[in-house]
Order: sequence, then C-alpha cells, then structure tokens
Amino acid sequence: MKKILALMLVMGFAGQFVCADEFDDLATYKYCGTEGDSSGGIAYEAFEKLRKLKADEKPAVEQKLIAVISNKDATQDGKAWACRFLQIIGTEASVPALSGLLQDEILSTYARLSLERMTGSKVAAKALRDALGNAPAKTKIGIVSSLGMIRDTEAVQDIESLAKMAEGDLAKAALMALGKIADGKSADALLKMDVKDATKQAHWDALIECAARTGGETAVSIYEKALASDSQQHRSAALMGMCNVDSGKGADLVASSLKGEDKALISAALTALATVKDEKFTSKAVSVLNDVSPAIQAKVITVLGVRGDKTALKDVVALLKSEDKAVKEAAVMSAALLGDAGVVKILLATDGVDEKVLGKAIEKMSDPTVDAAIVSALGDAKARSLAVSTIISRNVSAAVPELLKLTKNDDWNVRKTAWNALGVLTGEDKFGDLVAAVRDVKHDYDITYGAIAVRRSFGGINNKAKAFSELISAYDRGGHKLKIAVLEMGSTAASSEALQLEIKGLNSGNADLAKAAVKAMSAWQNPDPADELLNVAKTSKDEVLQILALRGYISMAQPWGAKMNDDQRMEILNNAHGIAKRADEKKRIISGLRSVRNDASLKILIGYLNDAEVKLDAERTASDILRHMKKATPEGEKVAALLAKSEDKRTRENAEKKIKEWEKNKK
Repeated sequence: MKKILALMLVMGFAGQFVCADEFDDLATYKYCGTEGDSSGGIAYEAFEKLRKLKADEKPAVEQKLIAVISNKDATQDGKAWACRFLQIIGTEASVPALSGLLQDEILSTYARLSLERMTGSKVAAKALRDALGNAPAKTKIGIVSSLGMIRDTEAVQDIESLAKMAEGDLAKAALMALGKIADGKSADALLKMDVKDATKQAHWDALIECAARTGGETAVSIYEKALASDSQQHRSAALMGMCNVDSGKGADLVASSLKGEDKALISAALTALATVKDEKFTSKAVSVLNDVSPAIQAKVITVLGVRGDKTALKDVVALLKSEDKAVKEAAVMSAALLGDAGVVKILLATDGVDEKVLGKAIEKMSDPTVDAAIVSALGDAKARSLAVSTIISRNVSAAVPELLKLTKNDDWNVRKTAWNALGVLTGEDKFGDLVAAVRDVKHDYDITYGAIAVRRSFGGINNKAKAFSELISAYDRGGHKLKIAVLEMGSTAASSEALQLEIKGLNSGNADLAKAAVKAMSAWQNPDPADELLNVAKTSKDEVLQILALRGYISMAQPWGAKMNDDQRMEILNNAHGIAKRADEKKRIISGLRSVRNDASLKILIGYLNDAEVKLDAERTASDILRHMKKATPEGEKVAALLAKSEDKRTRENAEKKIKEWEKNKK
C-alpha cells in the first residue's frame, strides 16, 4: 500500500512538473540581487512569454498569476512579479486577489498599481476605498495616491478627512489626491480647508493641480486665492493658469503684475506674455510701457518682439528714442523682429546704438522686402556703412550693381567699402561686370582693392576656366598691378587659355610679371606648364627667376603638387637632378623621390649619398624606399650596401636587416 501511495505521489509531482510553466514557477521565484536569479531566469522568461500572448491566451495566464498571489506559500518576489504582469493583462477578475495584498507593506505598492491600470473599473476603485480604512500608515499613503490617480470621486469624503486629520506625508498625499480628483466636491474641500504650516505648500500644490484639471469658474476662484499666497512658486503658477482659463482676467493680471513690485509675478507675467497667443495680452502690455521702470520696459519690449504681434510695432519703434541704452537696444531687436522694409530705414538712422547691435538686428529680419530696402539705403551717406555690412551678412547679391556704382564715388573710404563687399557678393553672373570695373580704375589703391575683390570672387566661382576668360581682357587693358593679380589667379583655372596668358606674362620682358607667371605655373593643378618652367630654370639669365622656376618645377612633382603619374613625376625629378646646384633644391628633389619608390629614384639617390650637404636627407629617403621593397633589385642592392656603411646606427641596422631579408628570399 505504501509503495502504491509513493508511486502516486511521484507521478503526481511529475505531472505537475510537466504541466508547470514560467507563470506557475513564479511562486518559487527568488531574486538574489547582484548574484543573479536563483530561479534560473523565471521572471525574465515569463515576461518574454507575456509579451507574445495572444488575446485569447491572456485569461488563462491571468488565472495563473492570480493563483500565485493567492498562494500563501509563494515567495514575496514571485508575488511582486505576478502583480507587475497583472498591470499589463489584469482585469476585474484579479481584483479580489490583489485586494488581499493591499495591507501588505511591501506588496501593497505592486497590487495597487495593478488596480490603477484598470481604467474606469468601479470594482477596482471600491477595492482601494475599502482597503483605506484598515491599511497601515505606510500603505495608506500609496492607496490615497492611487485613489487620486484614478480620480475616484466616491473617495473624496474619506480623503478629505485624512487631509484634515492626518500628519506629515499622509496628509500631503491626501491633499494631492483631492487636487487630482478635481471635481466640485474636492475643489470645494480644498478651497475651504484650513491646513497646518507643515502642509501649506502641499495644499497650494493641490489647489493648482485641481484648477488645472477643472478649468472654468472653479479654476478662476482657485487661482485668485493662490495669487494671494505667500509662495512665489504658486503665485506664478496661478498667474499662468489664469491666463490660460480666462484671457481677459489674465491680460489684466499681466498688466498689473508688470506695474507691481512682485518679482515672481513679473517673471510669470513676461512668460505668459511670451506664450499665450491672445491679442488682449499685446495691447495690455503695450499700455503699461510708460508706467514701468526702464529695466522692465526692456524686458517687455524683448518679449513683444518674440511674441510676433505686429500691432506692437508702433509702440516699440517709439522707444527707439529712449535715453536708456538697454531699452533702446531691446527696441532695436524687437522692431527688427516685428517690422518689414519700412523699419529698415528707421533702424539705419537710429543714433546711440552700437552698429553691431543694429547690424545683428537687421540681419535677422525675415520679411522678403527687407533686402531691397537695405540696398536702397546705399544711397544714404549716413546709413551706407551699416547698410554695406548688413548686405554682406545677409548675402544680398542683388546689391552688386549698386555697389559697382559706389566704386566710382569721390570718397575713397566709400570705394574701399564697396570693393570689399563686391569680393564677397559677386557671383559668376556678375563676375564680368566686376572685372570691367577693376579694369577701368586708375588709382593704385582702387587697383589693389579691386584686384583683391576679383580674386575673392573668383575663388567662389565653380567654372573657373570660363570665368578666367573674363580676366584676359582685364590683363590686356588693365594696369600693372591688375596684370599681376590676373596672372596669380591662373593656377586656379589651370586651363590652356590661362597657361597661354602665363607664358605671355613670362615673355613680357617685365620682371614682376615674369615672377608672377612662374609662381602661378608652379602652383598649376596639372603638369602642363612643366616644360616652360624647366626651360626658364635652364636658360633664364635672371638668377631669381631661375631659382623660382626650378623650385616650382620640383614642387610640381611633390605628392601635394600637380596631379600626375609616377612616370611623369620621375621625369621631372630626374630633369631637376641634372641642373640642381643649391642644397635646398636637392633636398626638394630628395623629398619628391620618397613618394616614387623605384630603381630610378634610387639611382638618383646614389649620387646624393656622397653629397655632404644632403647626405642625411638622402639616407633617410633611401632607407624609407628600401623598407617598402619586397624584392632585391640591382640599384636596391647598391643603395643597401652604401647604407650599411652609414654613420647613423639606425640607418645602418635597417640596411643590414633588408640585405638579410633579400638573401633569405633568394634561397
């Protein structure tokens, strides 16, 4: 008999094990903190399964969770997780089981949060109300909070009693719950309630919360009461609230607050003025501008600009005549935000304000008519300087024709300003006009600044080859300085037409033009001018020009020079090697050889390894080339043998290492 009973027990246990799943196993779950989950990740696995449940599977799982929290032998951790899961899928079916946990000081939180999630459930609400009376002090705070969260109007009387009779956190929780419930009864209770000093702040919090939720006349009554409080925070909140529920009273309140001395209300009034979009607020704020201090004036004007109501523009502009600097600057910025082309002239003529402030204000103006107004101001001598700087900052390219006219002004400072602006603003479409203007000037200063303008404008043009054709006429008809400037720009265009002009300058017989041409060809983007530079380096009788040409010729072969292949690079370096006499020229050649890395480069380096002036540079470059050579070559072996005798230890060791590597590869 005992054997049969034992067998049945074993079979029963096995049956439970087979049928059990993650939700059943929560009853034995224990969390072990940083040491890990002693139950093999049951909670995590259950949560993953819960997320994937289909609608028709949820009721069965809910019953399993109910069984866990109803099981007196289940672990506290398991019950807590079951409650968490019921927050997701719980229905009124789980209310009785959850209610049984509301008195538990630890599990009460999990249980009431599940009840809170049952939106609109009278059964869940009743469970919370019923638990309130007998709950321990610690859990009672949470239950009151939950009743407030679900806005249970049937709990108002009980919560009101707690708010009046309780102490500390429980009283504060009760007050806030009344604020969240926010019906007629809770609002009336809060308005009539006398509270102790310890809960006064919580009382005001609850009143403001209640007003925000109720709105209408009830909210107005609450805000009016809060405005008389001794709490800056709540006076400010009441003002903002009033502006949102009653714009008429709110606008009046903003005006009176701005005229008052309550800093908290002044700050709140400015915030309301900036955020509440109602025309009443603009007119009320404008009406008090003459009744407030300059400091408040400046703040109000600033907010009026941000507010964007153009009806305030007239009053803002009037304050441009203020004797207070802060007020005047605020008026400038706000007038710019609110105004259109008509304001531009006024701002440009405003005295007593730093040009940077005026310029920044006009720069930010968004009305589409503003640019034309700024351009027209170029004709006003008094406003011209500021107009030009603003045109530049706004990138008003439409101003180019007017600026070109100013390059013929009798005042040199005006012409200089115009040239500077033209360099920034002239695009490809007007580049020919700029070149023509520079070509026709006679004064040296104009040529200098005009050339700078052309160079700057040319730098921003995409089709430089096309634009350079405009410069050819300037070279032919322009003065000496302009010719030099044109030649200097040739390398950027790097077209065949530009190269022909450089050759023309080189052969002009003028030393300055020849130098400019050599420098430009040295910076060419392709190797087209190489032969011309080599010819000058070989044949020129001008030593300076000869040196410049050879340096430029060698520079073309550098990695950062003209775009070319290794054969072209090697040809240039070999040609330069044949005529280079100065140490700096040889060093430039050696530097270029480092990027080629072949037998031809090593052949040139062999000669430099015996040249005391450049020996060290040659050894370093040769050593670097050898380091990258995988197989031995005749020239490579010669250079390695020479480097193996170097006075420099590191160079010598590297060469010996390479020789051994090659010998090993041969075997």
